[in-house]
Amino acid sequence: MSRAYSYIAIGDSLTVGTGSSRMSGGFVQEYVSLANNWLKRSIRVSMLAHPGLTSRQIYQLAIERKHQQQVFDADVITITAGGNDFIQAFKEMERTGSFEPVIKAGEDASNGLHALVTYICEVKQPCKKPYIIRVFNTYIPVEGVPIVDHYLSQFNRRLYRLERRRNVRVVDVYNAFKGKNQWYLSHDHVHPNDRGYAVMAREAAQTGFEPL
Repeated sequence: MSRAYSYIAIGDSLTVGTGSSRMSGGFVQEYVSLANNWLKRSIRVSMLAHPGLTSRQIYQLAIERKHQQQVFDADVITITAGGNDFIQAFKEMERTGSFEPVIKAGEDASNGLHALVTYICEVKQPCKKPYIIRVFNTYIPVEGVPIVDHYLSQFNRRLYRLERRRNVRVVDVYNAFKGKNQWYLSHDHVHPNDRGYAVMAREAAQTGFEPL
């Protein structure tokens, strides 16, 4: 019998599934179902995620020594991060009228994600088996505000540098959600609903599963 794949879902409320009506959470279980169809093998899921975490906090959670073996063993890794950095920054911008918190949030989120992916790849360097990392970019909860779109788009473009590593692909939720928030967001107008999480899972699956 073929061994099961190990999948770690790292991140914030999007990984936890906030906004979903399903008991099983958001995109993770849907993504597992799609992966099962492609890989024809069972998948064990574990989570390193908590609502409200910034990119730096997600990085700090993932690098805790007690999680190192999980990271080493993982065949599939997904990461959601950056949304909370921007939510906090936009609130600060509304309060002060300054764009500086948003600029800093983009830099901090980008640095946190690059540090996290670098750490994962370093931990897994001695590992002989193939693995994949899928990093979700950030969608726009509030549409029609050009300055918000500008800074989120700038952050999302920087994420594609991560694809220089052959194991890494960016999941383009930004374009999948753009202009469709009324369909894909829950009643809080921040987190996806079930339909939105299904789109996230589909976009992740469409990045492929090679070299697994």
